[in-house]
Amino acid sequence: MTDVDTYDDTHDVLMGYDPSLWVALPQGWPFQEHATAQSWVDATLHDIRGRSASVTRSGLKHLRRVLEHLAQIPREGESHYLFAPTIDELAGPLRVQYGFCDGERETMLRRLVLETDLDQIEPPLLEAFSTPDLGDGWRGVRFAEHEGALEAAVVYSFRVEPYDLRVSLHIGPPEQTSTLVPFSDDFVQGISVVPAQ
Repeated sequence: MTDVDTYDDTHDVLMGYDPSLWVALPQGWPFQEHATAQSWVDATLHDIRGRSASVTRSGLKHLRRVLEHLAQIPREGESHYLFAPTIDELAGPLRVQYGFCDGERETMLRRLVLETDLDQIEPPLLEAFSTPDLGDGWRGVRFAEHEGALEAAVVYSFRVEPYDLRVSLHIGPPEQTSTLVPFSDDFVQGISVVPAQ
């Protein structure tokens, strides 16, 4: 599946992703073919339930609460996706942010990965990361304490004229890092910036 975001009239940001793993979260209403949040929640719950091998009543209730909460968060100027291959395999939202290029390339790209409003345990180790469409950028896995629990997130940054892009996935418990980072890597591989049609 491919989603298109437009920040200005000259370029589009395309997100190509596997809809059996990721759910596009609404930016507002109407969204896709849904006029209301309830319609989207019901349809999304039905889709995820259909690809789940085992379904429990408590799992369905939890997923419904998660979707109802996510349906109410305004997301102007950003795209968000939920990793949800099954009812029991949910991860925090993946967030795609972009704005016009600003400042010296390397300084800005490093800053986009390193800066956070959470108290980091230590700065993330930056790793070079590239894709055929976005070119060379950076990836870092961050660990921070949030509400008394240790949380992990993976963050990517790229410069593709005219935009600086930042992609982040809230992983949750650090032990899920090695499982989820390959999925976020694949998602980032499907992003491109193209001239607007």
